[in-house]
Amino acid sequence: MVIIEEIVGYSLVDRHSGAILSIHPLVQSWCQDTLVEKDKVRECMMDILGMSVRLTDDDELFRIGLIAHVDSLIQNSAIVKPVFQTKYARIYADSGRYKEAESLAVTVLDKQKKLFGTNHPDTLTAMANLASTYRQLGRYQEAESLEVTVLEKGKQLFGADHPDTLCAMANLAATYRRLGRYQEAKSLGVTVVEKRKQLFGAHNPNTLRAMANLAATYCELGKFQEAEPLEVTVLEKRKQLLGADHPDTLHALGTLATTYCWLGRYREAKPLGVTVLEKRKQLFGADNPDTLCAMANLAATYRELGRFQEAEPLEVTVLEKRKQLLGADHPDTLHALGNLATTYCRLRRYQEAEPLEVTVLEKRKKLLGAGHPHTLIALGNLATTYRKLGKYQEAKELQAQYEEADNSLQSL
Repeated sequence: MVIIEEIVGYSLVDRHSGAILSIHPLVQSWCQDTLVEKDKVRECMMDILGMSVRLTDDDELFRIGLIAHVDSLIQNSAIVKPVFQTKYARIYADSGRYKEAESLAVTVLDKQKKLFGTNHPDTLTAMANLASTYRQLGRYQEAESLEVTVLEKGKQLFGADHPDTLCAMANLAATYRRLGRYQEAKSLGVTVVEKRKQLFGAHNPNTLRAMANLAATYCELGKFQEAEPLEVTVLEKRKQLLGADHPDTLHALGTLATTYCWLGRYREAKPLGVTVLEKRKQLFGADNPDTLCAMANLAATYRELGRFQEAEPLEVTVLEKRKQLLGADHPDTLHALGNLATTYCRLRRYQEAEPLEVTVLEKRKKLLGAGHPHTLIALGNLATTYRKLGKYQEAKELQAQYEEADNSLQSL
């Protein structure tokens, strides 16, 4: 500590809140230019960086802040030492760099299987981490397969009520929600909330997370009146436990704003949406997936308020950045494409909306299947646009497809 204080005194290192230290940029630049044996230095720095990372949820902002260092140190993810691979994968995932996270997560899982076998707790953790990455990449079928395995083996190893088993159940519910299997997601979500209340109490962060996830499923089912009180509770408790600016609190604020929109309470939603976007920009930066989600939600609120000139540039930005970050075929990119098309329709720019909606429909069929609720939404939107353009035969054909698929879905 005496050495550190002396270095701080010479302004070579800055001390921040807690135990966080940073090296002055000029010192970093000098080291890069003058140090010999740079490969050994790089390896040493990678180890130091790895040791500094914790995988707890409350350390997310610190991990995101390390991404520039990670980029400067890692030219090849294969050189990351096994003990730190999970940590570097988490840094990439928190920063929205899911492809890099996937590469490391696959490596970790393969090594855990070889070392411990398929039924070891560490192997299941690695499997769950890879599944989470697949979900973020929009590869829901691959995520589901892994998560079903994790849940089944977790029940065998730990029992049905163990916290790790409940975490596996919550992860599978999240994937079911993305797959449009809302009733299955709801059933699992209700179980997780009830059991976490018994284990941890009603105000524990794990319980609040389960309540937030269940509320999201209610929203997908159109049960907004049931979602709202859950979301209000989660928001209030997170403010008390974590503070108003914590990422989890902002997530709760954003989901409540979205629910207000669905309930037609746009004027209540708008100030919440503005707050979430501003704070996420400050915390995560303009290009983070969570920031883009806040931007998309605020744009949707502006659209419903008839403020199309404010909605459109936000939606264009979200679409462009999601293409860069996630790729043109990612479900979130397609959602952004559909949102922009909806705004074009509200502006009666149907010629511009049509090709966007055709793309959304075709790609959702491939990614999610013809009967997925989001595919049916795309089908209905394109049918409406065809009618506006006077393409009545095309609209009629799509409407018939919509009704057939919707009837099949209702019968399940």
